[in-house]
Amino acid sequence: KDFANSEGSIDESLERRAMQTLVNMALMNESNPHKKREYLKDAVEHTLLESAEKESIIAAFESQNTFKVDLQPFGEEEVSAALLMRRLSEIIRISDDIAVTEKIYLNKISRELGYSQRDVEQFISE
Repeated sequence: KDFANSEGSIDESLERRAMQTLVNMALMNESNPHKKREYLKDAVEHTLLESAEKESIIAAFESQNTFKVDLQPFGEEEVSAALLMRRLSEIIRISDDIAVTEKIYLNKISRELGYSQRDVEQFISE
C-alpha cells in the first residue's frame, strides 16, 4: 500500500504528490466530508511524511485548498500509478453520487498516467 519507486523503496515525493491529489479529488464533491476527512487522515498517517506535512495536508482539505500537482513522476512507476488510481477511485466512492467534476479530474489524471477510459471505469467499479 506504499508509494514506492522502481528500486522498491518508499518515495516521499510520490507519497506527497499522491496525498495532495487525494485532497484535490476529495474536494471535487462536497458529499460526506467527514468520511473523506477520515479516509485522508488514515491515508496520510500511513506515509513517511513528516508530522507537520501530514497536518498541513489535512488542513488543506479542511480549508478547501487544492494543490497543483505534477504527476509526471508516476509515469515511470506503474505500481504507484495504479495505487494512486485505486485510491482516487476509493475517495470517489465515498461520495453519494459521482460528480461530473470527479469524473473530469479522474479522466485528466488517467490520461496523464496512460490509462484508457475503460481502465478508469474498471477502477471506479472495483
